[in-house]
Amino acid sequence: MSDLDFYKNLSYSNDIGYVEKNINLNISASEITKKNILDYGCGVGDATYVFNKLSPATITGIDIGESNIHFCENNESFNKNMLFIRADLNDYDLGVKKYDLIYSDTTIEFLQKDVEYILSDFTGMLGTTGFQVGLQVFRLTSFRGFVA
Repeated sequence: MSDLDFYKNLSYSNDIGYVEKNINLNISASEITKKNILDYGCGVGDATYVFNKLSPATITGIDIGESNIHFCENNESFNKNMLFIRADLNDYDLGVKKYDLIYSDTTIEFLQKDVEYILSDFTGMLGTTGFQVGLQVFRLTSFRGFVA
């Protein structure tokens, strides 16, 4: 099985308590409510579930796992303001949409792209008050980057 096939078939979920704790430690409710959010490497939507409690404007989740996206698209607790995309983040063009928050947990370190390139991509996708949060990137606890 190739690495690509492995990740396409991977279904990954964190403990919701762990996800909620990390989000609450790194992001305030006002940074989520009525904001456009990109969940980069969304898995089965653990972070999406936590964000959804705080009424964001939109959430876009992207993940390579077919079963992950299927789970997200069929999760009855998710709202209509959510879009889930199955794509390989190594070569997916994120387009021109602007986000207020770009969130990624345990994803970037597994991509073939250079981290600096990914973060540069993120910066171009942030609105004027947007920011990015990454957790466990190269085993760092967290980082926050704001658009300049």
